[in-house]
Amino acid sequence: MNLPIENLKKSVDFFKELGFTFNEQFTDEESTCKIADRNTTEVTLSFACESKDEVRTLSEKAFALGAKKVNEPEDIGFMFSWGFEDLDGHMWDLFWMNPEHIQ
Repeated sequence: MNLPIENLKKSVDFFKELGFTFNEQFTDEESTCKIADRNTTEVTLSFACESKDEVRTLSEKAFALGAKKVNEPEDIGFMFSWGFEDLDGHMWDLFWMNPEHIQ
């Protein structure tokens, strides 16, 4: 799930005080895991796939069925993702992450 925020540091501090922890592998000065810009969709449905090929196959099938392409596939080595907007405007992000990369 992606949630837009106004101030990353304040948001992280707030949730840390509530007892939440953050995966430091995906946290820096600009994001934590994946926080969306304030002017984007409130929630993006993210689903892990078994492989890069599964991400491609499902995304391409969604496009063929009328889904809107919202970005190009993103391959950062240990993770591959591709998003689309379904027929009702809901945002989806399909991704594969190399399990060897996760600590």
